[in-house]
Amino acid sequence: MSFTDLCNEYEKELIGAGIYEIVRELSGKIAYKYSETTYNSGLSWDSQSIDDVCQEVVLNQLLGQKQIHYIFDNATSIESVRRLLTRQIKRALLMRRKKSPIDRLLKRIAGLSKDGDIELVMGGIPFYRLAESQHEYQPLEASQLNKCVRAISVVPRLHSRLDTGHESMIYTPERLKTVIEILFQTVPTVTEKDLRSILEILLTPWAPATLVPVEKESIPSGYGAEESIEEEQMVTAARTLADSFTHAQRVVLVLKSQNVADSIVASEVGVSRPTVADMKKTVLGRVGLELISGIPTDRHERAMQYLLEECNSLIEGESK
Repeated sequence: MSFTDLCNEYEKELIGAGIYEIVRELSGKIAYKYSETTYNSGLSWDSQSIDDVCQEVVLNQLLGQKQIHYIFDNATSIESVRRLLTRQIKRALLMRRKKSPIDRLLKRIAGLSKDGDIELVMGGIPFYRLAESQHEYQPLEASQLNKCVRAISVVPRLHSRLDTGHESMIYTPERLKTVIEILFQTVPTVTEKDLRSILEILLTPWAPATLVPVEKESIPSGYGAEESIEEEQMVTAARTLADSFTHAQRVVLVLKSQNVADSIVASEVGVSRPTVADMKKTVLGRVGLELISGIPTDRHERAMQYLLEECNSLIEGESK
């Protein structure tokens, strides 16, 4: 089939047998290079799996995102059609990855474009810009990405861990909008790839080891019955203390655990800096008296991990 034949098929059918066959062929060649565990739910790349990828590309990328129009508006040969289709197949496969907190953040940012706060401009390289902006996309240099990271880093985050399989907000809805406002004050346009790079640089070193919440499965296997009971008592004490705190006290504890400046904490809570200092003293006093005292020193870190996890769970619930 010639390039002219493909163009005629596109004009008459949008996606006919010829174009579909190229997508199917390329899907087979490309998919085999991707981990079956990560990109195909652990299933082998058999004929049915390749068909599934092909259909996803056609329905989601070519038709759903109208990339078929971009391809034939810009292609000048069969080779260029294949090259542009290859890009769409790789994008479809990347969307199959297990969703991480950063993936969920990107999805929430995409949702802001539906609310009219920002605009997603489709094309060969889809990109975001402020609504009603006329800026066209320009690739960002490493210095610009780092500038974005520094600018956004002042926005407080909910304490969480990046490797968890559970839903994690990271930013409340209001703070996420603040992140976007700061982002577009720093650069005029960004692609999803740019956003991912910025968030990964910003969030990868975020949760220090001393603050990573402890899952029940992470309790050392050598624990005996008596130690397990002590662990459960510590969890209960942390939960009871977190429940007894006010929302403002929880926020103060969590943000100060991230070394957020008092001025920013005060803005988040809606009080003065001296009041934040007093609240911090009260909260830490209660932590020492009601949680830390009475347990061995080597358990203090674990107790604080439980407490921070409980506080963040409550804060996230109050923000939804």
